Amino acid sequence: MIPGAIVLTLALWAFTMLDGSSPLWELIAMHVVLVVGLSLMLTPLMTDALGQLPREVDSHGSAIVSTFQQVAGAAGTALFITVMTVASSDATGAVDVSGARAAFMTAAIIATVALPLTLLVGGKRQPAAEPPAPAVEAGAEV
Repeated sequence: MIPGAIVLTLALWAFTMLDGSSPLWELIAMHVVLVVGLSLMLTPLMTDALGQLPREVDSHGSAIVSTFQQVAGAAGTALFITVMTVASSDATGAVDVSGARAAFMTAAIIATVALPLTLLVGGKRQPAAEPPAPAVEAGAEV
């Protein structure tokens, strides 16, 4: 997860350097790097989170994670669109990327602050409880 968080953070900082004259291939390349960072980070994170649950609540854990992803995605989108709108409110109608740059700057700062927290993920797992051994009656053959 740590390499993914580093790649994600670097990609977000790269997005802050875009301007109106940036070539399309540069935008596509940065987006690919961003998506690779997300996949390197989220796959082990979900595996670790759901792997901590007892088998009998796997379905509940999966439902909670899916719901949280949807809510957090909507909240994040609302936050970044708000930042973009406020930062570009002085636009005169010309191509202005200041709002997008401000939104990516906000995301890059959040990712940079969250980067050290990735070191806390993946701690020792709780050992699975052993099922109780069947009781042996006195005098029975083993």
